[in-house]
Amino acid sequence: MLFSMIVINEIPDIEEDRAAGKLTLVARYGKNAGAKLYIASWNCTYAVIIGSVATRFLPIYTLFALLSLPLVCRSIRILRQNYDNPKQMAPANLDMIKAHSITAFGLIAGYSIQGLLNKADSFQLIFILLLLAIAYAPVAWMLLNKKKGN
Repeated sequence: MLFSMIVINEIPDIEEDRAAGKLTLVARYGKNAGAKLYIASWNCTYAVIIGSVATRFLPIYTLFALLSLPLVCRSIRILRQNYDNPKQMAPANLDMIKAHSITAFGLIAGYSIQGLLNKADSFQLIFILLLLAIAYAPVAWMLLNKKKGN
């Protein structure tokens, strides 16, 4: 997921990166290749999650991570239509950030549910989830304020 974040953020900067001699993958191979890399990275993310659940490496509840799929699809659609226009591409970046968070929260929720079902220490689980909530609070606050237009 981090790779997808890096790739989509490199697309609007392609000309500046090339001028500065910064040869990122997108600067080397172009915006169209960058869009394909972005799509491939999300496909790999979902394939690993689904494959890991299918092979019972991950608990089935981690499929909650797939709730990010609509945001990823919208992000891809916006990216494909606007990769030559950084301003119109901005919503694709925001959807990617949201999708990244939802996927991560889905995985965390899946592990938490499995932990509770396995009778893990609920105090430790609540403590860890509280720490994660505190760590993600600034990001959630930023995303909520962007949506409101603040």
